[in-house]
Amino acid sequence: MPRIRQPASCSIPLWALAKAGAASDGRVESQLAPALLQRLVDPVLLDSATPQALANALYALGKLREQQQQRGSGWDPTSSSPHLNALTGAVASRLRAARGHGFTAQDVSNSLWACAKLGYRDSDLLLPLAEAAAALALDMNAQGLANSLWALEVLGCTGPEFRAVLEALCGAALRRLRT
Repeated sequence: MPRIRQPASCSIPLWALAKAGAASDGRVESQLAPALLQRLVDPVLLDSATPQALANALYALGKLREQQQQRGSGWDPTSSSPHLNALTGAVASRLRAARGHGFTAQDVSNSLWACAKLGYRDSDLLLPLAEAAAALALDMNAQGLANSLWALEVLGCTGPEFRAVLEALCGAALRRLRT
């Protein structure tokens, strides 16, 4: 894996493995997924990763976790917590950037969905992710709004610090209904 020098060369195959459901026990793919994650969180690659590459990787991990839970076997991304923490730390760091974090509405809603599937409840990520969702709510499609609201509920993000976020997401959903 050291020859991989582009973050997308890790996030895209990771996403493809997740979409194909190909990371079950006993298969070479089950070794590939953790190796791709480990390579992606190399500081050099992580620093150069686009918001889309970060969001795709996080989505893939959520999908792999969902599959692992459904099958009762396979690679569990939460077992790679130092790597998962490095990835989520990079996402949070980008989201906290004063301007121009570069995440699209879909990136944000997919990341929230992934956090819910992973059971990832760290407020250092969830609060900036939720705030980004609120800021991008009018750009979200119906699925993005639904996934974001579902994820926030599953993750218990219903307290006062999330009130404005929930109002923005619900408001955007209402606007969609009225147009």
